[in-house]
Amino acid sequence: MRVLVSGGSGRLGRLLVPWLRERGHEVVAPPRAELDWSLPQHVAAALHAHAPDRVLALASWTDVTRAQHVPGACVRDTVVTTQHAIDAAASARVPLLYVSTDYVHAVLRQDGAGVYAAAKLVAEQLVLLAGGYVARVAFTTPEQVAGWQWANGYSLANRCWADELVPMLGTWACYPAHQLERLVELGGPHPCTPADLLRRRQPEHPALQHVVTSAESAAASGLPVQPRDTSWRRP
Repeated sequence: MRVLVSGGSGRLGRLLVPWLRERGHEVVAPPRAELDWSLPQHVAAALHAHAPDRVLALASWTDVTRAQHVPGACVRDTVVTTQHAIDAAASARVPLLYVSTDYVHAVLRQDGAGVYAAAKLVAEQLVLLAGGYVARVAFTTPEQVAGWQWANGYSLANRCWADELVPMLGTWACYPAHQLERLVELGGPHPCTPADLLRRRQPEHPALQHVVTSAESAAASGLPVQPRDTSWRRP
């Protein structure tokens, strides 16, 4: 299968692209300098040139905190790029698969929302309305936790380590179109806290010396409030 990937140089793409190639798939994942997904003419030209069997959209804004300060840039990199992928995939008559995030659960539960989560929810809804496919993923990378100074012991998410997510996401991305579900949730099998996640892989991580177990204790320590729970209920 020939797959055109946006965001192939990102945290997840760096693991997923090699995984797909190792299994015999032809993966085209140009860096942003070669293919800017925020420019519709670039996207249309890429689909014409590469003639993929499907488009896998990973490209997105990733700095959750900074999105609050530059919402226009977050919307451009998350919503606008997705709309251009939708349009080009529809024109080429190939399936579009979009990778969303478990952060959207806070919006859906009306627990409040940041710009990042809201933009991701808009993007995934655009994909679903256009007849595409969405995977909401919950993962953490070693790079993300490297600078943690404390661990959250109360917010729940179905997070797993990125390398554990890749086989699930790669398998989903390669299903025949008639077997694809419109919306799937991919991540850890059970909700866990960030502290639980660290203990499983990095039990000596210094952040585990300071585990916050309630919103009140976080406030008392002067720590930033973490996102609300993003766990989901398995059917």
